[in-house]
Amino acid sequence: GGGPGAGNSSALASPVVGPSANDEYRLYVIYNVRKLKVLDGVPIDAAEQAAAKSKYSGRLTLDFLEEKLGHRMFDRIRDLDISGLKLRDVGSAFLGDEFECLQELNLDNNTLVDISGLALLRQLSVLKLNNNRLGEECTFNPRRMVEKSPELYRALTASTSSSTQGRAPSGGAAVAALELFPVIQVLQLGGNQISAISSLQLASLTNLRTLFLQNNDITRIDGLEGLVSLQELVLDRNRIRYVDPDAFVGLPRLRELRLEENGLRSLSNLHLLTGLQALHVGHNRISEAADLDRLSGLVNLLEVTLVNNPISRKQAYRPMLLSRCARLYVLDGVVISPEERDEADRMFNPQPVSQDVVPGAKQQVAIRMTNVDFSALSAAAGQFGPQFGAAAIAGNAAGGAFPVSSVPSIQSNTIVLSGPSGFGLEGIGLRDAPGVVGPTDPWGRPTSNDKRGAVSRASPAKDASPGGKMGSGPSASPARRAGLMGRPPNYPRGYI
Repeated sequence: GGGPGAGNSSALASPVVGPSANDEYRLYVIYNVRKLKVLDGVPIDAAEQAAAKSKYSGRLTLDFLEEKLGHRMFDRIRDLDISGLKLRDVGSAFLGDEFECLQELNLDNNTLVDISGLALLRQLSVLKLNNNRLGEECTFNPRRMVEKSPELYRALTASTSSSTQGRAPSGGAAVAALELFPVIQVLQLGGNQISAISSLQLASLTNLRTLFLQNNDITRIDGLEGLVSLQELVLDRNRIRYVDPDAFVGLPRLRELRLEENGLRSLSNLHLLTGLQALHVGHNRISEAADLDRLSGLVNLLEVTLVNNPISRKQAYRPMLLSRCARLYVLDGVVISPEERDEADRMFNPQPVSQDVVPGAKQQVAIRMTNVDFSALSAAAGQFGPQFGAAAIAGNAAGGAFPVSSVPSIQSNTIVLSGPSGFGLEGIGLRDAPGVVGPTDPWGRPTSNDKRGAVSRASPAKDASPGGKMGSGPSASPARRAGLMGRPPNYPRGYI
């Protein structure tokens, strides 16, 4: 059983020369041939079996992959799913050139603590590492990877030895030769033991577009400098209470931010995300209306989730937010209808009434009226005669024919007259004003052939009360009795 074991150890670990190479080969064979009692004439004891299990249990090997896939044509694989296999170490399975075409790798639901063994997958664009045990030991810094992983160092030196004419390259040359994940676009690190984003040292991943860090122990948003291509950042279910002022510096392309279930208390310091289109901050502790004002600067927002925050339970919360985000399309998972948008505008952005004149339409003439003292009207009655109308009175009053008080009194389409002798004329409509259609009598009231009903005519001279009180006693005018003391249901508008 030594031949196959020796060949596999060479492919997996590139063992160094010396006694340790023999030890590694022996442990590898003992672990894979569980019932073996003697190897190369040397009995196998319990200590060796325990050491072999400790070293290789949960470690990925090419033989294991061949058994799972049913073939060994690894160079043709573009997408590899090895999730949920209780792997704690990928070993050197990916440090050769067997997986040079691999583009997507799924390692979810394992027990990995380090990713140095993946560093040479140069065509990898999607890497899923959710629900592992990645923490402080996990890093994406090339120098630290080389320092921590002897296997990675050996693989790099082997690939660069040709350029140094067979001499072993220095550590600096090995690091320079490591181009870490040059085309990676999606990195998923949710459900691990990460407490600080900065400890990951992600700055070298300049092409990264999507970063998942949900379900960790992160308390601050930092360490994102250099991720100039990042468009989606997921930080749900961490322990982020506040956002630092410089948290999003250098993220000009961020389009979607998720911070749900963090205990977040404020929406401050998001102003740098001018290109943000989707913001999900549900299930937090945001309670102040001022936080909605902070979103007004994010002019490209199309979707916002604030459900299960104290602010979302306040009255008029939805129209309040709509009035601040003009382009918002979805709020708390509900599409905003045009009617809801109009209602929000009426509540918080009222528009002035337009005074534009429609060409060709008949317009009523606005007559400027003031309180008129009719004490001198009897002297001028003969001048106008019994046929003078409300508009004639208005015109003469405006021209100075009558004494005018200093307090204006105007109603739409109605002359309001008052004074010691009001003649009961208050409330007479401007039916004879220019632009008003329909037959009227000299007092501006509908004539008898108008279907809306006729009003009895009366001479103004008979409407003046002896005591000078308007519309009092038996001498009150028919217009007052008909208009103020029981207006017919079909009485035209503009009359009191």
